[in-house]
Amino acid sequence: REDAGAIEDEIRRHLADGKRGETLRSGLRCALVGPPNAGKSSLLNTLAARPAAIVSSIPGTTRDIVQVRLEIAGTPLSVDDTAGLRGEG
Repeated sequence: REDAGAIEDEIRRHLADGKRGETLRSGLRCALVGPPNAGKSSLLNTLAARPAAIVSSIPGTTRDIVQVRLEIAGTPLSVDDTAGLRGEG
């Protein structure tokens, strides 16, 4: 009976934490967004400590999302490098 009570308490704590524990286990996601040639790919490479994305002075080099998985302070983090945002017209 004591084990059942401990399990019930653990389940209640898990349900009350707003899925925070699940989020921390599965990780966080961050997108690098901005205009062309703003340094998004350079920032991604710096965070990854390796050349994960192509860096060029030619706008439009990044066309597909480049994703790097990191761990920061024990928390998994996925960083996505995106193509530059361009104005309409």
